[in-house]
Amino acid sequence: MKKVISTIIICVLFLVILNFISPAAKSGSESNNTLFVGGDENGNFLTIQEAVDSANDGDIIFVYAGTYNGSITIDKSLSLIGEDKNTTIIDSHTFGDVLIVTKDWVNVSDFTIQNGQKTDWIEGGYAYINSGIRILSGHVTVDQNVIVNNTYGIYIENGENNQIISNHIFDNGKGIRISGFNNTIANNNITNNNQNYTTNITLMGENNFGIYLVAANDNNITGNTISNHLGKGIKLSLLSLNNTIYKNNFIDNAVNAFDDSNNSWDNGKFGNYWSDYTGKDKNEDKIGDTPYLIPGGDNKDNHPLMEPYKEFTVDEESMRFMLILGTILAIIFVIPIAYYWYKNFHKKID
Repeated sequence: MKKVISTIIICVLFLVILNFISPAAKSGSESNNTLFVGGDENGNFLTIQEAVDSANDGDIIFVYAGTYNGSITIDKSLSLIGEDKNTTIIDSHTFGDVLIVTKDWVNVSDFTIQNGQKTDWIEGGYAYINSGIRILSGHVTVDQNVIVNNTYGIYIENGENNQIISNHIFDNGKGIRISGFNNTIANNNITNNNQNYTTNITLMGENNFGIYLVAANDNNITGNTISNHLGKGIKLSLLSLNNTIYKNNFIDNAVNAFDDSNNSWDNGKFGNYWSDYTGKDKNEDKIGDTPYLIPGGDNKDNHPLMEPYKEFTVDEESMRFMLILGTILAIIFVIPIAYYWYKNFHKKID
């Protein structure tokens, strides 16, 4: 029996160790498709643009912690991943867009993206206003980034099927501007985008905002907290149609929302939380009894939330750690107890 228990323990320990090292092993197997920027290894690229220029579609570019120059054009379908979003910084030093994405199927995650502030006046008086990330393509995912001190945090220009997820977008001139179709803006913290990075009188008079949809249709905006803007928390204008906005928190914006088009402000069950909502909740179901009226037209949130919405999320790394810890505890406690019970049971039989 002791040999059986020892064998079981060894097998379980082997599986636990394999579970720990498998990500590293997998990473190693894909090393031919991964390019590295920064760090101490020989052969790593010094700049992100050099790595992009050398990459092929489908490659991964991993960027070690440090500060790198912006004005980077991503014209290949690849993943750009930072080591840590707080210490891996791409900085345009107030000149130009920090990142311009011109190709479909690009992923950008775990960076601080900052200081895309310059306004360029081109022939004819048209202002090209720089951004943290300017997206001119589709199927782009921007995930888990800090986006700060840009004229526009994120600018989606005629883009489709892009996903802006779980970013902290703050202290820009404006948060997110969207024109295009079927984009998803989810679980972002968009706050205090009130800076003015231009001396042009006309632009200085333009309202700051959290999210602005211009000629944008069929987009989904959910799970975001949009707060503390001197202008509008969210604005939908110029025939922005069939967009769905629900489970967001609009808190302490000068005007929480404006919509002069035709859009849905709830999903039939849940709407949004509005810090200026004055309705009652007599049946205490946490849904307001009267709609929240959206300024600008005839739109309304039929199911306003009485409390800020909180999304329940599962951290995959934490879950994996807990499963491994549970397995180890089982080895330490359960198997010895089972062995003790087995010995006593057989003593009684003997």
